[in-house]
Amino acid sequence: LFATDTISAGKSWHFTVSARYNRSTIHNTDRINPGGGPGSLDSNQVFGRVNPAAGLTYTPFAALNAYFNWGQGSRAPTAIELGCADPANPCSLPNALAGDPPLRQVVTTTWEAGLRGKVSSYLRWNAGAFRAENRDDILFLASQQTGSGYFQNFGKTRREGWQAALDSSYRRITAGLDYTFL
Repeated sequence: LFATDTISAGKSWHFTVSARYNRSTIHNTDRINPGGGPGSLDSNQVFGRVNPAAGLTYTPFAALNAYFNWGQGSRAPTAIELGCADPANPCSLPNALAGDPPLRQVVTTTWEAGLRGKVSSYLRWNAGAFRAENRDDILFLASQQTGSGYFQNFGKTRREGWQAALDSSYRRITAGLDYTFL
């Protein structure tokens, strides 16, 4: 389920707000050790979340645009992450799964700001900075047992950096140069 709206204040300012509801249902059935409990992969889990976003653009003149965006997104744990999440019963990936304790879904908050412009009808550029912070990220941790491990929610991870691009098109030919420092 998704909703969005853009409100313009004059010709230069544009505000966008949106929200998306995600719902994921994961049903795992263990045919070797059915019935749930320790060591069983049986589980029925439902993950749901509203992910909001907002953005602002300012266009002082046709060849220049400044933007700022904020948003949240989420993802449910995968079946393999859920099937290998028990520290007391670690897995030797990728060929074995163990218990199925619950993991929380990963929630990412992203901030992005930058400038975009046009030098001519053939040449465009953009430059911006970004920061994405994952809460309850899922990482694979090594176990005390050699060659095995398990997935676990982890406090926070962060990815941040800046990016720049220059691209041009002339008739049927398009070329570009992009750089990201992460």
